[in-house]
Amino acid sequence: MELSGIMDVKIEKSKIYFLSPYGLGDTMILCGFKSELEKKYNCKIHFLIKASHKIVMDMYKVKDYSFVEMDKVDLFLLGDATPQPEKGKIFVAHPEYHKELLYLFNEINTSTGGAKTQFIEWYKKFLGLKEKVKFMLPLWYPEISPHAKKIIQKIAPVEKLNILIPEANSINIQNRALWKNIIKANKQFKSVTIVNNKKNRIKGIKNLKLDLYDTVAVMLNCHSVYAIRSGLCDLVASDISNMTVMYSNPYFRDVYTLKPLNENIVEWVVENEKKYDKKIKLKLFGFLTIFKIIKTDENLKFYLFDILPILKIQKKEQK
Repeated sequence: MELSGIMDVKIEKSKIYFLSPYGLGDTMILCGFKSELEKKYNCKIHFLIKASHKIVMDMYKVKDYSFVEMDKVDLFLLGDATPQPEKGKIFVAHPEYHKELLYLFNEINTSTGGAKTQFIEWYKKFLGLKEKVKFMLPLWYPEISPHAKKIIQKIAPVEKLNILIPEANSINIQNRALWKNIIKANKQFKSVTIVNNKKNRIKGIKNLKLDLYDTVAVMLNCHSVYAIRSGLCDLVASDISNMTVMYSNPYFRDVYTLKPLNENIVEWVVENEKKYDKKIKLKLFGFLTIFKIIKTDENLKFYLFDILPILKIQKKEQK
C-alpha cells in the first residue's frame, strides 16, 4: 500500500482520522458534522486534508488536522483497509473508496443519473447520522487583507465590484454570450474575475489574482457574484447576500443546490454553446484550395488559397 503521503502523521489510538479526498465543499461538510461525529464515536476526530483546504479548518476553528499529499496515497487500498470509522485508523471519508458503499456513490454521481439526493443529506446518510442532525455553519470568515485592498482600490470600492468566477474543477461551461450578458446587465458596477486558469479568463476583464482567503472575503463584501458551481460557492453560501450560481444541467443543480443554506441564492442551469464550423472550399485540380469560406455561429470568414484572410462578415446580434 502506498502511504507516503501520510507517513508523517502520528496516529493516536484515541482518535479517528477522517481523510477528505475531494473538494472544498466536501471538507466543509465534514467540519459541519464534526461535533455530531465525535458524539457518535465518543472520541475526537482528526482531519487529514489537502493543504489548500486549510481555510475550511480556520472557518470552523478546527485545530485537529494534518496535511496530506493525496496523490501519494492509494485511496482505494486505504479504503479497503478501513471500511468503517475506527479509533486509531484512517477512514477515507467518501463512498467512492469503499466497495460496500459504492451504491451510495452512484446515488450522487451525476453521470449515472442518481436519485437526486441533496448533497448534505447524502453525506448524513454516508456518515450514518440521523436526518434531524443539523449542519453547523462556519464560525469565522476572513477579512480583506491590506494587500487585496490595495489591488481593489485601484479598480473601484469593493461594494461596487461585480465578481465573475468562470471556473470550477467539476463543471466546464463554455458559453461566451453568458459572461457578455452578465457584464452588460451590471454596467453600473466594475466587473472583475477571480480565476486560476488562463483559459477561463474573460477578454477585457481584469483578473484580481487573489488567494483563497481574500477571494472569500471579497465575495462576501462585493456587490454581486456570478460563479460556476464549485466548492468556493459552499464556503460563502450561508453568509453571502447576492450570488448567482451556474450549473451545467438540472440534475447537478438538484443535487448540489445551495438553497438549503441560503434561500436568496439565485441558481441557473446554463448549457454549453453549440459549436459548429462549416467549411466550403473551391479547389483547383481536386487538391489546391483557391477559395475557402468558414461559417460559424458568429461570422463568415473568406480566405484566398486556404490561409490568406480577405473578408470577415460579423453577424448582427439579435435584440
